[in-house]
Amino acid sequence: MKAAFRRHRVLCALFALDTAVLSLFYLLRGNKPLMTAFTEHITQPLKLALGRFFAPLPFSAAEWLYVFAILAALCFCVYTLDDALRTKHRLRRAARHGATLLCAVLTAYTAFSVLWGANYYADGFCDKSGVSPREISVEELTRVTAYFAKNAAAAAKDTARSEQNTFFADEDALFARAPSVYDGAEQLFPFLTLSDTVPKRMTFSRAFSTMGFTGFYCPFTGEANLNVDVPQALLPATIAHELSHLRGISSEQECNFLAVLACLSSGDAEYAYSGWLFGYIHLSNALYDADREAWSEIFAALDPAIRADLAANNAYWAQFRSPVTDASEAVYEGLLQSYGEERGMQSYGAVVDLLVVYFDAKTF
Repeated sequence: MKAAFRRHRVLCALFALDTAVLSLFYLLRGNKPLMTAFTEHITQPLKLALGRFFAPLPFSAAEWLYVFAILAALCFCVYTLDDALRTKHRLRRAARHGATLLCAVLTAYTAFSVLWGANYYADGFCDKSGVSPREISVEELTRVTAYFAKNAAAAAKDTARSEQNTFFADEDALFARAPSVYDGAEQLFPFLTLSDTVPKRMTFSRAFSTMGFTGFYCPFTGEANLNVDVPQALLPATIAHELSHLRGISSEQECNFLAVLACLSSGDAEYAYSGWLFGYIHLSNALYDADREAWSEIFAALDPAIRADLAANNAYWAQFRSPVTDASEAVYEGLLQSYGEERGMQSYGAVVDLLVVYFDAKTF
């Protein structure tokens, strides 16, 4: 046993360190003030520094980090198989390589838990703003859904349109204006104030579409990464969503709400339209389940431009429904739930409560 430990002392030490850090994380994650202090004063400054470091790169460092990790894992598996076949002690070699791979995965999970998982147990937007979801009535939901449909139609008139009447924008300009999209929201909620960097466009965007992802935030590089293969209408809102993660907001429902709020208060016509449309989609989906007749009435009166964008978006995502997409969503839902997001992927729909609470009170 001692001889084995000496031969693999680095691996054993790393495993022990990962275990100790994870144990401490799970032990202390219920202490919200501690998690808030830890994220605000330690991990958040570190992630922002990483983001500034990688910002000058014309590509997503996070995307290539994941590509490298996948290739490294494949090469390691090939090497493990070849090494096992070349030696007499196949089981011993296979066990050693398996332990190495397990330790690598455990280290990555530990780092992710420290850099990002802790945010799920710290104060979020609702805690800091006082805007909290509550039970809403069908009447409130109907009123706000109609309000978003009306304003989306008005905003659509200020956007460029393709021959198919779908949203059409200069993608370079959309990304260039991204660092200022939160200016209005920061005036409403000063704790959101942050000097944003331009988000990154993913080279393998279509591959991420097969997994059902429109973007992701990487705590290892501090970058907001966007899928640019998707229809453009919701791209500005998705940019705003990922930029909310840069502010240390982990909850998906809060980030979706902030995406709408940032877009609508940005003073940017294209971002505003995307925000109205993004909000309408969430509200309309909820109303469809709550009151089919009210939903039908609002949907029947939709502006043709909105109908065109909804049809294009639905057609795009329909082509990717497959076991791969289902598996990807299941894995992500499991990850969310492991950090206390009990609603899992359904937390994306819970943004409806926040939208109704905020805009019904503000408007009506």
